[in-house]
Amino acid sequence: MLEKYWHNGIGTLLVDEALYWAKNYSSLSTIWLDVLTDNEPAIHLYEKMGFTTKKAPIKDDQGRSLKRMARKLS
Repeated sequence: MLEKYWHNGIGTLLVDEALYWAKNYSSLSTIWLDVLTDNEPAIHLYEKMGFTTKKAPIKDDQGRSLKRMARKLS
């Protein structure tokens, strides 16, 4: 059903807008996020947008494996 919206650049636009806001309207110096380690499309998107992995995978409160990523806003 929602597959018709995949691969249309919506995720890229949303991340780009969040980064724009963070750079121009916040006092943040770094954006951090956690992503499920098996969500390869999201990891690829974040890497494309300049995020890098910052630590070994961690577990959330449901036992799922998460990759912690970050991007400086300089």
